[in-house]
Amino acid sequence: MGSFSRFLHQHSKTLTHLDLTGLIHLPSTSLQRLAMCDQLVSLNLSMCRTVSDADVAVLAAGCPRLEDLSVQGCVHLTDAALVALASHCHDLQRLSLVFCYNITDHGFCALVKRCLKLTHLNVKACNSLHEVSFAALAGRPSPVALANLVIGACANLATTAKYASMIKQAYPRCIVMWT
Repeated sequence: MGSFSRFLHQHSKTLTHLDLTGLIHLPSTSLQRLAMCDQLVSLNLSMCRTVSDADVAVLAAGCPRLEDLSVQGCVHLTDAALVALASHCHDLQRLSLVFCYNITDHGFCALVKRCLKLTHLNVKACNSLHEVSFAALAGRPSPVALANLVIGACANLATTAKYASMIKQAYPRCIVMWT
């Protein structure tokens, strides 16, 4: 058993926060062990480029208390990852999907309709999102207001400005960064 596996085994019932930013090769077996940490509320997998939809599905099912997740730069993720999060992680408050190019309206709409506690969302450079995604975000029946949204490089400037306007109408106090 490797040192990371030993660490997870020893702390599986108490681990609440973990930052694995930049681990270029993060094996699925490690993520499966991580999914046994059911108290985990914050996980940063930014730039862990080998993370797959199946990995996120296992993590979402095993760590339903997640409130803060960054998968920034996990370029292989698709709608399946978002659907898994929507199905299991209803306490999600902060999510960074920067450079997750393969995420589309289908997964995004599923996420915003089920994860109603989202207050901070970063979809910078997720250029497969369209008006339907931002309309779903603006129209969700959320008990918590969206506080911060980053949508830069999702579309051309005029279209992005339109998306920002939709969100500002629904959430006047939301900080929308789109340039």
